[in-house]
Amino acid sequence: MTKTFFVALGIAFAIPLDSALASTSTVDGAAKPYMILGGILAGLLFLILGIVYLARGITRRRLAARSLQWPVIEGKIQSASVRTETRSDSEGSEIQVYVPQTSYSYTVAAKAYEGNVIRFGVEQFGYAVLQMAQKHIELYTVGALVPVHYDPDDPTVAVLEPGESGGMRNLFVGSLFLLVGIFGAAFAVWIISLGTY
Repeated sequence: MTKTFFVALGIAFAIPLDSALASTSTVDGAAKPYMILGGILAGLLFLILGIVYLARGITRRRLAARSLQWPVIEGKIQSASVRTETRSDSEGSEIQVYVPQTSYSYTVAAKAYEGNVIRFGVEQFGYAVLQMAQKHIELYTVGALVPVHYDPDDPTVAVLEPGESGGMRNLFVGSLFLLVGIFGAAFAVWIISLGTY
């Protein structure tokens, strides 16, 4: 994802740089509307992506921080496995990601619940190495009794491991996308301000 950002950033910088080298005060009248539209669309796209990633990162970090203080109750592992997913890396190549997954039951105030979150972020990022995912899921054998941390304001939200994994990635990528979006919008404004020939 980070490599994708830098490629996009390089392209975004290359377009205005090429125009600036040709002329710093005028732009081709026929091309100007397309350059403005391209800057606006690119700016909006990256701004939206930035907001989505930042919102996800901030929300998850808040939940993760709160989970450290959540009450703990005993639960029981119902299932445990490693899911293999095929994803695309920053260069478009297919890669295998291994995601530990489990389901567990627990009871709060005489009401039964079922959870499936091991730790915030694990389901999003997983592991690049199968052995690491297997080592993680080995902590949760079917039938084992485990401590479950649940949200007292919403007992349907629970985790086996308080805190988060990879939380800064969402914030970092979101910030980068947001910067590119701002640059795209600034580029469109700059093109609007130029004369035509």
